[in-house]
Amino acid sequence: MGSSTALGIMGAGILYSPAAIVNVLIGFKLNKKLKEENTKEQF
Repeated sequence: MGSSTALGIMGAGILYSPAAIVNVLIGFKLNKKLKEENTKEQF
């Protein structure tokens, strides 16, 4: 039972990790854009 649960969690992690990586990259891009806009407004 424990091994099948671990395999299921690992399988789900493999499926979800690409989506998580994409979300992180999108988050970084949005943060950069927001920071650039903020610095433009300050000047």
